[in-house]
Amino acid sequence: MRYRRLFLLGLIGLSAPAIAWTGSHYSLDLRPDFGSQYLAGHARIELSRDSSSKDFVEILSPRLALQTVKVEGSRVIPEKGDTGWRIALSPENRAPSKLELHIEYVARPSPGLVFGEDYVYTAFHTCRWMPCVGTDLSQASVSIALHVPDGTRSVEV
Repeated sequence: MRYRRLFLLGLIGLSAPAIAWTGSHYSLDLRPDFGSQYLAGHARIELSRDSSSKDFVEILSPRLALQTVKVEGSRVIPEKGDTGWRIALSPENRAPSKLELHIEYVARPSPGLVFGEDYVYTAFHTCRWMPCVGTDLSQASVSIALHVPDGTRSVEV
């Protein structure tokens, strides 16, 4: 059996000014494709709103290709900008203090996601391989389900 090494590490503490919505919990399902060298992901993100009010959520991950985005179960079309993605909220989703996002996405190799012939690993640059809501992820909890191809094993460090 051939072993593939997969390391998922990330710098979860970033510092910058706070914004209205932040991710309080991230639940990730990740599927690396070693041949095509990309990471397919599904993120369920629990959001919390601070005292300021915005009618959009910012995903500060401009390198990700967002394929499907749902806010509270309703599909929305995100708008791509220089610093990431902007998700407009419907009027009924602007008032609650908590929301849930579901995002299907693809991450390609970058300084934060490195592929080799038989391995993939992450080293810092968390927002290059997972959708990041807000600028301070240090208080967010994260759960990751890693799905590797048959005949492959993951190594956790």
